[in-house]
Amino acid sequence: MLLSMLEHYYDLNRAEQFDDLFGNLAIGHKPTALHNQYFILKWDFSLIPAHGEIADIEAAVHQHINDCLLDFARRYREQLGEAVQLHPDNALSSWRTTLSLVSQTPHKLYLLIDEYDNFANEVLMAPRPGSQDRYQTLLQGEGLLKTVFKSVKAAPVGSDWTGSSSPASRRW
Repeated sequence: MLLSMLEHYYDLNRAEQFDDLFGNLAIGHKPTALHNQYFILKWDFSLIPAHGEIADIEAAVHQHINDCLLDFARRYREQLGEAVQLHPDNALSSWRTTLSLVSQTPHKLYLLIDEYDNFANEVLMAPRPGSQDRYQTLLQGEGLLKTVFKSVKAAPVGSDWTGSSSPASRRW
């Protein structure tokens, strides 16, 4: 619910809905200057299947992030000016391409990540031999999910960034 509220409050494509959504609330009467000023990108890790072999799960993570970036590119195509280049086998390259396009606009990006902990728990608790090894391979050391979050943290952040350092919510 919190991420949905943040999405609707900050999304530049929802500016015309602001009064309908927030007008009767205190935040609607005294909105911050940042309302409806951001691109919004959402990753919902509960949509990623956490079963199968490591390669299957890694492919599903890349596919999910690329699907989210494609949806993002469609929603903001007018503001971005050019198409996001997706790299089917490397969503982190797609992520960097998207950030590069965003940096060429007057708007910043707000990344909302939901259910990353649920995904990790599903991998860990999957009733199969080697569940602990799968968890460690995907989420610890140089595992894919840790690499994804490193990529998020390593993304260039503007000097006026005022978000959480938590991977669940970050603004550029």
